[in-house]
Amino acid sequence: DGPFSDHIEQQEAVGTTGPDVGPKEATAVAKRALPFDASNYTSTVEDEISGKIPVFRVRLDAPKKSGLPDAVVDVCRKGGKVAMMNIARDIGEKKLDLKQAVAHAEKFLVQAGYDQMAPTFVSEVAGTAVIPFVGVQQGALVYPDMVKVKVGLDTGEILSMDATGYLMSHHTRRIPKPTISAAEATALLSPALEPAGEPRLAVIPIETVDTPEAVCWEFRGTSFGDDFYVYINVESGREESILQLIPTSEGTLAL
Repeated sequence: DGPFSDHIEQQEAVGTTGPDVGPKEATAVAKRALPFDASNYTSTVEDEISGKIPVFRVRLDAPKKSGLPDAVVDVCRKGGKVAMMNIARDIGEKKLDLKQAVAHAEKFLVQAGYDQMAPTFVSEVAGTAVIPFVGVQQGALVYPDMVKVKVGLDTGEILSMDATGYLMSHHTRRIPKPTISAAEATALLSPALEPAGEPRLAVIPIETVDTPEAVCWEFRGTSFGDDFYVYINVESGREESILQLIPTSEGTLAL
């Protein structure tokens, strides 16, 4: 699910905005979201979907003998954004690399109304690219505002997306001018960590009641042969979080 995703179930949705939509509008949104012409699809709308984000679940069934896949799309009642999409089909021979898959995903997200996003921790799973995107505000990576996209590496079609993190968390945040400079934060790192690349600003969730998020300097580095991300609070200099990157056959996990 990407780093910093565990907090999602512990809060109320703040990222759903805009006018309410009805089943007809939700169906139109769902059909436009698919990477193929769904004008001849049969649609069924469910409107009693439990959860913190009220949605219309639109089931789209392909015409018989068309060879096209069925799809399920959740559309937010408020604002009409796509909250979730899933297309079930067999994956063909790999023809695209991860960079190309990211480009397809970025185009899809803009069309779906999710702009100002950056890809993180891309992985390859069973012929697909799984790409967590996070929001960007004032140059800072906003990890709570996450949208996960899956792209087929055979055609570049979008196979699924999940915007739960974004819709639960997205709002305009206060990004303070760092009290602790990047150089000062670097000096606070463990001597055992060898930083790699330039530090970046990042907003991450933290496990406190009064302060649910923190703005940090994000460092990537190596310690005794293992890769880590370390987050230093830009106002207090506190080390807020450490993630270890674990290579697997399906990509890199951040734990």
